[in-house]
This record gives sequence, C-alpha cells and structure tokens, in this order.
Amino acid sequence: MPPEVPACQKYACAIQDCLSKNNYQEAKCATALADLEKCCKALIAKGANGPFPTELLVSIFIYTDGPTLSSCSRVCHQWSNVIAQFDHVIWPHACHRDFSRRNIHRFWSLQFPDPNTFSNRRSWQDMYRITRNWYTGHVKGYYPTITNTKQAHRKACAVVGSPQEQGMFTSLTLAHDGRVVRSNPNYHHPTTTHQQQQQQQQYQQSLMLQSPFTKERSFLDAAVRADLPGWTEAARAHSIVCHFTHPSSKWLVTGGLNGTVAVWDLTTKSLMRMWHGHRGRVLCISMNDEAVVSGGSDSMIRVWDLDKNTQECHNRPTRRGMIDISLYLSGRSDWYQGVGEIAVNGHIVACAPDASGPILLFSLLTGSLVYELKAPEENPHNEWVTEDITAFTRLCLSPFFLLTKGRVQQSNSASIRLVPATNVVTQRAIKSPGYVTKLSDSKTDGLPTAVAQMTPYQLYQYYQSVNPIVDPVPPTVSACINVWNLQTGKIAYRLVPTLETPSQHYTITDVKISPDSSKVFATIEVRAQKQYDERVYCWDFSHRNNEQDFDLTELDDIDPVLRKTGKSWVCFM
Repeated sequence: MPPEVPACQKYACAIQDCLSKNNYQEAKCATALADLEKCCKALIAKGANGPFPTELLVSIFIYTDGPTLSSCSRVCHQWSNVIAQFDHVIWPHACHRDFSRRNIHRFWSLQFPDPNTFSNRRSWQDMYRITRNWYTGHVKGYYPTITNTKQAHRKACAVVGSPQEQGMFTSLTLAHDGRVVRSNPNYHHPTTTHQQQQQQQQYQQSLMLQSPFTKERSFLDAAVRADLPGWTEAARAHSIVCHFTHPSSKWLVTGGLNGTVAVWDLTTKSLMRMWHGHRGRVLCISMNDEAVVSGGSDSMIRVWDLDKNTQECHNRPTRRGMIDISLYLSGRSDWYQGVGEIAVNGHIVACAPDASGPILLFSLLTGSLVYELKAPEENPHNEWVTEDITAFTRLCLSPFFLLTKGRVQQSNSASIRLVPATNVVTQRAIKSPGYVTKLSDSKTDGLPTAVAQMTPYQLYQYYQSVNPIVDPVPPTVSACINVWNLQTGKIAYRLVPTLETPSQHYTITDVKISPDSSKVFATIEVRAQKQYDERVYCWDFSHRNNEQDFDLTELDDIDPVLRKTGKSWVCFM
C-alpha cells in the first residue's frame, strides 16, 4: 500500500471528526482538506485511484468554500465528477456561506438567487462564478452580433432600448411568456363603434402586448371582474402612466394618473386587484415575488403585499406600509417633485427623485433607511452625486450590486477602477490629440492674392481647408455605468464601453440586466458631425466561452406604423 493512502485516511478522519462536532472549525477543516488534496495528488502521480467513497467526498465538500471547491475539482476525475454531478447538494452551501451569510444585517440582508428560477437553467456553480466575477470585476465587454434567428429552445430574457413614439418615451418590459409589454401615453385601445369611441374618451388603455417573433400586437382586456362592485368606474379612471413586469412572474403591475395601482394577470389578461393610496399620479412602479412597490409625485413609496399563491388576492389585507422620501432629503426637498425611479430586489428598495440628486436605499422589511449613496471622493465639491448620477439614472438591481448611469472624467479616471481594462477612457488617453498647424508652418503655395483683404474668419476657414484637423481632441468626460456594492454603499468599479472612434461623443440611454445577472446590456448613442448611430453594448460576467451565447434581434426594425425614433433589441438565451 502506498504510504500516502494511510495519510489520506488520517486526514479524512480528521475532517469527518471536525464536521461531526457542533462547534465547526472552518480553519481546521480547510487545513486538513488541503493536506488531503496533496496526498491525493501524490497518489494520482503514482497511478493510484482515489481511495474515498463518494458519500465521504460529498460530506466533506458541502463544508468547503467556492475557491476550495474549484481547486478540488482539478485534483482528479473522481473529485471533478462528484463536484459537478452533486451541484445541487454541494454548491448551494458555498454560495450562501460565501455571499449571503456574511451580508446579514439587523434590518436588511442580501439574498443569493436561486438558479432554478431562471429559464436558461443555470447551475449553482454557474451562479457562484457569475457572482464572484461581479465582486472581482472580471467582465468582458463587446458589441454583440445582431441576428434575426431565434432558436426554439431559447427564451426572451431582456429587452433594452428607449424609443420614442409620437413624441413620448415608450417603456419596454418582458412578460413571462416572452412577449414584450409596451407602455406609452399615446396608445389607445382599437375601437370600431361610436359607443366604443365615447368610452375611449373616458378610459384610455395605454398598454400593448407584442410578440418579438411575429410583431403581432394585442391590448389588455378592458373588462374587469364582475364580482367586484365599483371596479368598472375605477378602471376607467386608471389611465396608465407606468408599468412593470418580470420574466419569471405572470403578474403585471401598472401605476395610474389618479394615484391607483393595479395588478393584472397576463395569463388571462384580466384585472385582479386595484389599490388607491397616492395623493397624485404614480411615477414609477416595481415588484418582487412578494410585494409591489410604487413611487408617486407625492414623494411617497407605498408597499403592497402580493399573494402569488392564490387567485383571490383581493380578500386579504394588502397594504404593508409607506416611506416618505422627503424626510430624508432635508432642506433639499424643494428640488424634487416625487419618486422618479425605483428598483426592488428581495430585501432592498432603491429609489431616486425625478431630478439629479441622491439615491436612497431602504429596507423592504422595516422601511428604515439603509444608506444614501454619496458622491465619490474624486468630486469633493459636490454635495450629492450630481456629477455621477443624472436624471433618469436607469436603476438596475442585481442581488448584491446596484447599477446607475454615471460619468467619469479623464483626469479622475484612476480614482475608481474602470472595467474592462480596454475601454473608451483608456482609448482616449492613448490616442494623441489633434495638432493644429501653425501659420508659420503651413503651406504657402497657392495663397490667394487677396489674402490681405480677408477677414479673420475667412482666414480661419481658409487655413482649416488647407490643414484640416484629422484627429480631433477627444472629450474629457465619458459616460459609464457605476456599479455600487450594496454591502458597503460605495462604487466598486465602473463599466465603460469601447468605441471604434474614441474621439466621438456618446451617451448611454438605457441599462438592463439579464435575470441571471450574467449580462448587462446598454444602448449607446454615438454622435458625430454628420452621423448618428445607436447600438447595443454587452458586458458579460459569465465567461463561459469566447462565443456569443445568446441571440439578439432588433425590435420593430421594419414597422412604419409605430412612427417611432430610437432602436430597441430583444435578447434570447
């Protein structure tokens, strides 16, 4: 028997003895596991097989962290197969131990996502790798290929873009069946008779369901539940201002001009519940699996319980509480006219006023303020994040991070890390500025005879034509996406795109995250003197392979009926 076998058995017994005790010592177990790994590698080098049963390995692996599991998977084929085949047994412990349990606070916490809720069937190991890449900033940025092919086994997971139709912005979300839900104040339910036209003046339905494949459109059924008296009148007054859907939920929530919040069942396209609580119109709305959160022009955030397990959700008390954000804005409250944007995950509510200002994070459980996002140290003269958070910040929440639109200055780009390493800021730093030829160095051949009679402007135009600036000076401010660590309330790093011509001006108009947080999509408007282009950019945190593992197709690319400006795209995974 090789001498390493008794040593392996000794270390395995030590690990089992450590795991059997109530006072589990992680450091002691990790040391014994490292020694066990060395012995097994020595056995493999001598051609011996692993001497441990699968049950023993599983009982050990469930107490190890993610980096140790990754190291153990490279020891031998047996260990690698055990770690891969028992993914649902081993990796959940590492995910919660490394990310969730260390983030537990008194009134709020961060929750690791369950991969079983995603349509693309992520494993626990995949989610661990993606979350680790979020913390380390290990991301790949590129312009994805636009394709018109949609494979049958893939499902729409994100829609990105901010088009304008008939002069108004259109909000786009995805329903659970893959259809795109569109909201625009100019949408009207199609009518045929004179009586329906009169009813349309009282009740305007501004929601449209659209198939991303066939482009077929349908409206929500305006008929309400007959067993709820008074709902017909309330539905007629519910002129939709905003809406929200999630790909994993069948519910659709809408906010009305009269301060009402409605819940729709997308399966039956019927109205299920309506609440009234805002003193003014509802400006933004969101939800998670258990609650609906709405923000209004009255500076109030209202939380409503959502019973997803029963169709009779109107029979139970639904109002959970409210938060007045004006109490947290101190003397600056006169600048703001309500809650402009809102985002919700399992335990956190992030909101921003409808003008440049701070972003507030509240506990969904207690309504207490977690923290207010402060300006980075590179802008010490700003009281809030006016230089990095603009109006329409496009709040996006992942389980452990918050994304907002921002700006980075060329002179302060080294204060906060920019990812990926190759981005437009580094491109502009490397690219030399334009050189304007001096008058003494310029060509004198062919000067017009009447040069002495030229005005200064005419001289400037002439020398510009003789010595054009081929390489203009790039802008000193670049648009980016700030990635805030929800545990610390600080910017962890910034996502910055690349440009084919770094000297061009560009803006980020929309930001979306895929449900599994593996992709961040943004629409980028690139502007030049005689050119305007709108494209989609992707930051990939999965790093599964070097190929594009999703399909991206343009929505309404050939549709003159909508009379819209701006582009939008649907992602299939």
